[in-house]
Amino acid sequence: GKADCPEYTFVKIADSATPVPGGSGDSFDALSLSLPALNSLMVAFRAEGGGVDGVFAGDGATREPVVTVGEPVPGGGAITTLISDFAFGEGVLDIIALASSGLRGIYSADSTGLNKIVQFGEPAPPGGTFSTIFFVSRHGANLAFQANITGGPGVAGVFTRIAGATELVADTATPMPGSAPTEFGSFSDPDISGRNVAFWGGFCPLSGVYARIDGTLVKVADRQDTQPGSVKPFNTCSVPVISGDQVAFRGVGDFQGIYVGDGGPLTVIAQTFDPAPGGSTFNGFAQNVATDGGEVAFSGAGSGFIGLFVSDPSGLCRVIDTNDTLEGK
Repeated sequence: GKADCPEYTFVKIADSATPVPGGSGDSFDALSLSLPALNSLMVAFRAEGGGVDGVFAGDGATREPVVTVGEPVPGGGAITTLISDFAFGEGVLDIIALASSGLRGIYSADSTGLNKIVQFGEPAPPGGTFSTIFFVSRHGANLAFQANITGGPGVAGVFTRIAGATELVADTATPMPGSAPTEFGSFSDPDISGRNVAFWGGFCPLSGVYARIDGTLVKVADRQDTQPGSVKPFNTCSVPVISGDQVAFRGVGDFQGIYVGDGGPLTVIAQTFDPAPGGSTFNGFAQNVATDGGEVAFSGAGSGFIGLFVSDPSGLCRVIDTNDTLEGK
């Protein structure tokens, strides 16, 4: 760890005592508050309460609905269902929604309202049509998403939407890189940075973390790779995140760890039994990992603590753990 960790400040965006903007005066339903998405100092989150079901954005001082059930969608009908998987960036929220007209797809919400990005039934490269769309991510104006396809060479895949064009990253007709010749069987949770895309992929019993980096599909790590510090391979790899050409993920084998890679040797961020800031050692990590600009954020646990930590090239910092108070609690 390093001695010059920054002082972190915390801002409450919303909790179960926060009145729902545009609602009847009731507070948010605690069980409906979703995982958030961050855009600079604005945070987007899915929630319900006060008769309103939607995605909201706030900075702690204010919060406003961005898109809600009942709003009209391009092409006719109104939103009936919002999927709690969305992306937020450049002042635009991308949400997967189902409309009363039967249209389902990715819609972008900005100051002009809802704009259609891609819908069920539209052509999918390199053939067929989209039949299911889910897991959307955004970086700048570029999107990545996962979809199922009807009538194409593959039945599922990962796609990008860049400059108005939809492009295939990999589908179930694509050979898995770095493995015995076999095609992908399934995908999950693509993440995009620039034009680079990372995703989880597999074909039982093989699975792992893969990425398209500078136009080339690479294996970051899979169940045939030896876990760093062990003589045995990974058992599982979590869904990844990407920043630039660096892919971060949690891997589990003989032990658990947080790793970064680009198709070459993996870099260890933290592993079980490593020292944790504060004097204890890690004994496990949650699946969710975030990365940006060479820093990696993750949740780790040890004897007497569960906390949030950030690693950069100069060391490891504790952001907050269960021995800290927050808002006097």
